[in-house]
This record gives sequence, structure tokens and C-alpha cells, in this order.
Amino acid sequence: MSSVQIDRLMNVPWVESPFFEVIFENKELDEESRQFVRQYHDQGYLVVDDLLSSEECDAIIEQVGPLYNPEVPDGPRSRHRLQDAWVESPSVKALATHPRILSLLRLFYEREPIPFQTLNFSAGTQQPAHSDLTHFSCYPERYMCGAWVALEDISEDNGPLLYYVGSHRLPVLSFADFGSSVDDELLHARYDAFLKLLGEKFKFEKFHAKKGQCLIWSSNLWHGGDGIKKQGSTRHSQVSHYYFENCFYFNPLNSTPPLGQYELKDIVNVTTGEKVKHSFNGNEMTATNIGNNRSTLGF
Repeated sequence: MSSVQIDRLMNVPWVESPFFEVIFENKELDEESRQFVRQYHDQGYLVVDDLLSSEECDAIIEQVGPLYNPEVPDGPRSRHRLQDAWVESPSVKALATHPRILSLLRLFYEREPIPFQTLNFSAGTQQPAHSDLTHFSCYPERYMCGAWVALEDISEDNGPLLYYVGSHRLPVLSFADFGSSVDDELLHARYDAFLKLLGEKFKFEKFHAKKGQCLIWSSNLWHGGDGIKKQGSTRHSQVSHYYFENCFYFNPLNSTPPLGQYELKDIVNVTTGEKVKHSFNGNEMTATNIGNNRSTLGF
């Protein structure tokens, strides 16, 4: 069986395929690409040095500054968080569509990447470790990833990004897999117990990033934000999330895949500004609304 046939054998990113080693052995890649692919497969992330200059980082901070709302403590657009500032900020959009990032994503996923969301932060999130697939997913699974860029130097003081190396190899988990629903009072206890086990199985690391560095991570890598030790410190950063072509995209928290019921995500391609159609294996999907923001899908 040729490498091309193996590539197409399963609807899964080749960097996460159970046949990765065979595919990798037969790929014609330069040495740098082989190193990048190997790290992404083994560890679930890749650090890209010097993605942005200091001046480019400063331009993003300056452009998004007026968009924060100090009167709102939390939410999509609040005192420390900005969702989809790419709409107003050319520098935010330029980072989300950075040619270096898109080139690496094409290498890892062998599909065209679709930047669909940006998040800008002026301070550390202190967010508990999680998998992005809990919050937004797609089918085929795992055709999603994130790219986090430090817009200033990150230290222990201002809440560095944290992650569990290799945790992307875990099964995709939902709240139901913890024996809980979203509003179950025992969910937090079960979740804390899971994170403790996660720390025993996988190496825990913090990313003390330099200004302009980027971390690209697999959709199922468990990651979060460390605590802020120096209160009042800034931690300017940008996250861009990416889907890939020929998928349908949904919100797992209000979907029941075994029953074929999905809360679809209507996404816009940041690169083109156009809405993205839901598709599977190159065929456009049609959605039938069944209430509660859910749909069934067909051709």
C-alpha cells in the first residue's frame, strides 16, 4: 500500500493518524519540516520563534486597546478579553492569517486552514486546563487547532500558558464522559480529580514565552492559564483558532452526536470574510432545524 493511499485511509489529520509512523517514513519532507512534524505528533504542540517583530506586537496592542470594556468584568468583549477584534484591527487579522502559521498548518493537516476566531487578552486568563474540543468541535474530529502569540515577554509573574505534553493523544472527552452534565454540582469535583490524574500521566509545562513567539497546539492538547503572581501585571497575547476545509463545525455543549443532533457553528473565514459552508468529504451539507438551536444534517 502506497503512502498516498495510507494518507487517505482515515478521516483524521495525518499527524494524529494511528499509521503516522508509516506515513511519516514515506513522506518527502525537508529536515526542518520533519522536525516540526515529529514534535507536533509526539508532544501536541510546536513553538515558532520570532513570528512577530516587537513593532508588530506593539501595533496589535495599540489597535485593540480602545476595544476593551473596563465596565464589563467577563465575557466576549470585556476588560481583559476581546473576541474577534480582527473585524476592527488590521494587525489582529494579519496575525490570524500569518503566512508562516498557515504554511505550518497545511503541513500538519494537509487541508486548507480556516481562521475563524481571534481572542486578544490584556491579562492572564488563569483558565483551568481544558481541551478546545470541549468548546468547539468539528467532524471529522481533530481538524481544529489554535495558535497563541505572546505580545510581550511572559514570566511566572503574569500567568504563563500551561499545558500537558502529549495529552492530545487522549480520547476526545465531553462532560458526559465525566458522568456529569454542564450544570451538575459534582462536575467540578470530578473535573479536579481528572486534572490530578492528568498531571500524573503527562508532563506539565509552562510556556515562558518571549515577545513575538508563537505556540501552535493540537485541538485536544489540554492547556490553560497559570495563576497571576504579580497582581495588576499585563499579559498581552493573541489566540487565533483554526478549522479546516471539508468539515462541519459545531458546539459540543449543545450537541448529541450519537443521535445526529448538532448545534452548528456558522463561521466566517477571517482570510476571505466569507461564511463557510458545512461539508463532509467534499459534499455540502444541508441542515434541518429541530429546535433548541439543534439541527440534523444530510446531503
